[in-house]
Amino acid sequence: TIEMLNGFLRSRGGVGEDECSATIDLGVLDLINGRIGFYKSGAAPTYVFRDGSLFKLGSRTFPIGIIKDPDVGSINMELLPGDVIVMVSDGVTGGREECLELFEMLRSRIATHSSEQLAEAVIRYAEDTDSPDDISVIVIKVQEKVFEK
Repeated sequence: TIEMLNGFLRSRGGVGEDECSATIDLGVLDLINGRIGFYKSGAAPTYVFRDGSLFKLGSRTFPIGIIKDPDVGSINMELLPGDVIVMVSDGVTGGREECLELFEMLRSRIATHSSEQLAEAVIRYAEDTDSPDDISVIVIKVQEKVFEK
């Protein structure tokens, strides 16, 4: 699917003003085996909170539609009860790979705020930066009962 979309976007324009590209940030949850896979192409970092520490998962890849063969990074990991995953669009980070203000804001609130409160805080953060791009956020909190079979 990514290859097909890449080919479509490349056919719409070349390099320069007519360039047509898109970022991909996909999270695939396997609730039976308790795993998640991330597939990123030019996407903003994903943040994972585990055991009191916040980690940033990034992929230095190009958006699709720019180069002939899609540049997609993948990261797979086990989900543990208590994990919190925060996925944001590049409108939240302003297209920056390093977004220390967002990282610090998440680190200070992630353990004490609900998913909804955390998502609202991320949206407020992005709106305060006057981002001209779309603003999207997904917060996933993993609970013990997810892994019951």
